Amino acid sequence: MPWNGTTLYLSELDAGGNITEALNIAGGLSESIFQPGWSPDGRAIFFVSDRSNWWNLYRFDLATRTSEPLAPMPSEFGAPLWKLGASTYACTGSDRIVCAYSTTGIGQLAVLDLRTGALQPFETPFTEFSSVRADNKHAVCRASAPNHPASIVTFDLASGTHRVLKKETDLLDQSELRIADYLSMVKSVEFPTTGGSSAYGLFYPPHNPDYAGPANELPPLLVKCHGGPTTSASSALDLTTQFWTSRGIAVLDVNHRGSTGFGRAFRDRLHLNWGIVDVDDCINGAKFLVASGLVDQERLVIRAAVRAATPRWRR
Repeated sequence: MPWNGTTLYLSELDAGGNITEALNIAGGLSESIFQPGWSPDGRAIFFVSDRSNWWNLYRFDLATRTSEPLAPMPSEFGAPLWKLGASTYACTGSDRIVCAYSTTGIGQLAVLDLRTGALQPFETPFTEFSSVRADNKHAVCRASAPNHPASIVTFDLASGTHRVLKKETDLLDQSELRIADYLSMVKSVEFPTTGGSSAYGLFYPPHNPDYAGPANELPPLLVKCHGGPTTSASSALDLTTQFWTSRGIAVLDVNHRGSTGFGRAFRDRLHLNWGIVDVDDCINGAKFLVASGLVDQERLVIRAAVRAATPRWRR
């Protein structure tokens, strides 16, 4: 969940260990912060803040006591803290940061040059990144994609090449099963919804190299609604999604209003509207794909993550 109300302070102590000054660096009721940490030289504090609407990287300079944005852009460098220890960036030396961010639901890993402000993305087959760590020569993280299982991957910072250290499953490597041949690739979509707003989704068209649907028919559609509420649809390999797409059924995994990854204003639109705007977004996502000529308007179904949204103490 976003930590609204959490404040990041810089405290000064006297010889007796008592606080003599507490400086508010970031955070508050209208600002969610993520992963504060010291720079390698101890002269600055890095953190992620959504003060601009987007979870972007910032650097607080101890000498000037001012904060500056690093690579400001309409993308999310933070994540909801459903669990502690999440990490989307790591320092590699004093002048570079390896960082993961997402844009319209699709992830990217990049190196940020702190001297020039240049952000250089890695060329990878992955669409989702988390648990980023780094030293002066390498970065390591958890990475995945619709056709790549969640894996621990290391990146050479000099060459930009990567190497998979461990996969969640080796099922795709079993050539006799041909599973990789049947995997549908993801496409991020944006569509209009109620109240003049937009919502998003991850669209997986049907795919099976052995079969094709009738020439005069469009595929059925399964709409998925994630639980949460402040989570998001994942683009990692999901064999339950691929089960449907390999059988001629399209899948739309909806990032309804309230999902993380699309800015603070988008996240706040679910406030006091849970069960209303998320439902509207699922319906309008299906209508959008129908209007785009991608699915059959007579064969639509919505499946929601009911268990994830039901408090256990009410069972």
